[in-house]
Amino acid sequence: MFFKTTNSYHRFYKYNNTIKDIEITRPNQVWASDITYNRTINRFCYLALFMNMFSRKITCYVLSDSLGLKGYVRALN
Repeated sequence: MFFKTTNSYHRFYKYNNTIKDIEITRPNQVWASDITYNRTINRFCYLALFMNMFSRKITCYVLSDSLGLKGYVRALN
């Protein structure tokens, strides 16, 4: 079963890509983050992750039971 969860044609503000013209030349110069969710038997769980854009490797992540900011902060710590 597949669910499409991204809708680029929403009414919310879309931020410009402020790093599109930056040449990434060293680790930890730019990080990107994202969040996704997975359905379990009883509920959803949320995976927040950060990627080092120089190496394209995941540098930190956390699996949480909510979309709250605490998950992101735990991943960064």
